[in-house]
Amino acid sequence: PGPRVSGAHTRAARSLAPLPKPPRGAGADRRRRLSALHAMFSAAGGLVGSVAGKVSKVSPADGVADAARVSSAVIDVGGAAVSAAKGVATDAATKACSVAADSRHRAQEMMRQLKSTLEVWVKQKVQRQIEKVVDRIPGITKQTLEDDQMPRPVSRAKDRFVDAMWPDVRTEILWEAAVLLDRAPSQPADEDQGCDCFRAFFRYHLLPFDKTFWGKTRDPFWWLFTLIPLVPLYGVCPAWYAFVFLVIDKSDEF
Repeated sequence: PGPRVSGAHTRAARSLAPLPKPPRGAGADRRRRLSALHAMFSAAGGLVGSVAGKVSKVSPADGVADAARVSSAVIDVGGAAVSAAKGVATDAATKACSVAADSRHRAQEMMRQLKSTLEVWVKQKVQRQIEKVVDRIPGITKQTLEDDQMPRPVSRAKDRFVDAMWPDVRTEILWEAAVLLDRAPSQPADEDQGCDCFRAFFRYHLLPFDKTFWGKTRDPFWWLFTLIPLVPLYGVCPAWYAFVFLVIDKSDEF
């Protein structure tokens, strides 16, 4: 009969049974690493079994030398297995992070698309409601302008005038409503520091924005600035309006 193998060696050989094949769909690099790891464990199992068989046939000295070589080989195989397992774990962690980042990016993209779709839907609903309200304006206008004592030809002319003008008015109203709905959020404008006190004084007393004609007549500087261009001397009027041109605000669209 052949050499007897101890129970520890038998358990070691059983623990080094062939590993299952890597699942389909895994990366080529992962399959290569798992195959190398399987081959190393199989080689280690075979080496341990063969050495255990030889130990019973050799002398104690040779057995010690073989045991030392086996221990060194097992240590090398274990180190290589640890390195391979570490590489597989690193690849798995990297792929998991990549999958998580892709999932987060897809979720954000879906949220943006959902927000855009909801915004378009709400705007369409609001636009339809505005059209319904606007379409009632011609009848309300006709009823408001109607008078029981108005002659019928004048009433019919009034109605025809409203019907003729209404398409253009309706188009402008709906256009302004669409622009208002599609307007982007306004950015806070920079505060205007205004002009210097000299130009502000002349601008306000020459063309005040908060005074009527009768309010201007109570301002002596307004009378002065109004009478200067009326002086019947050569060059006074052109010089005054040249001065006004330099003083007025040219950034105003009016």
